[in-house]
Amino acid sequence: MLARFVALIVLATPLAVAQAQDHQLDFWVGNWVVTDTTPGAKNPPGTNAISRIYGGKVIHENFKMGTFEGQSWSAFDPKNKIWRQTWVDNSGGYIAMKSVRVGKDLAIQTLPNPKAPLNASRMVFYDVTKESFNWRWEGTTDGGKTWKLNWRLHYQRKKA
Repeated sequence: MLARFVALIVLATPLAVAQAQDHQLDFWVGNWVVTDTTPGAKNPPGTNAISRIYGGKVIHENFKMGTFEGQSWSAFDPKNKIWRQTWVDNSGGYIAMKSVRVGKDLAIQTLPNPKAPLNASRMVFYDVTKESFNWRWEGTTDGGKTWKLNWRLHYQRKKA
C-alpha cells in the first residue's frame, strides 16, 4: 500500500518558507519516535532517523514502522533551485521526485502520471516545532479538488 504512492510533500509551515532554499528540510533532521494517529490505526510506534550526509549536501531518511521500512535521499540542486528526492522501501517501491512551489509552500512531487492524471498522493508536514510535528498522507482521485486522509503520524523528537 505505502510503496506504490505518488508523492507530494507540502511543507505547510512558515519555518520552511523562511529558511534558505537549501535548508528548507532542516526541521526534519534528527531522530524521531513516530506514532500512528490515524483513526482506528493499530500500527506499533516507529522511528525515523533523518541526517545530513555527504558534507551536508544530502538529507538521508531511514523510516521503520512495524515490518515496513524505507529510505529516502534528498538533495538540493542549486543550478535549478529545486530539491530532488528518491524513495525506496522493502516492498520494492521506488519513487523519484522533485520540488515545486505551491503558493508559499514547498512541495516535492512526482511527475504527473499520464495513465492516471487525476490520481495523486501527498505528504503534508504541519504544526512544526523544534520538538515535534505532524504528518499526514492524503490521496486524491479528482485532480486535487478533494483529498482523503490515508495515514497520519505524530513525530516527537527522541530524547538524548
